[in-house]
Amino acid sequence: MKIRAKDFEEKVQKVEDVVIRLRCSRDDLVEDYEFERKAPGNTSVSDWTESRINSRIGNFDFDIIEGRTYQKPHGRTNMDTLRKSYEK
Repeated sequence: MKIRAKDFEEKVQKVEDVVIRLRCSRDDLVEDYEFERKAPGNTSVSDWTESRINSRIGNFDFDIIEGRTYQKPHGRTNMDTLRKSYEK
């Protein structure tokens, strides 16, 4: 099922507690983010994007936004570390 890019970003944030922004129109269609559980905390950002993001967004580029620096995290960063970066 296809959903709007905006809805995809919102679903990722709700499930994964991670902010992602697709570089396309908010109304462009991508595959649904059908995961109901977070990726394990010891999963690297690179492995997570490879297994859960890339195949669903087609040729669109994207940015993952780290919570402290608002920059793209290193690919070897663990998902737990990324999630904790949003804590205040």
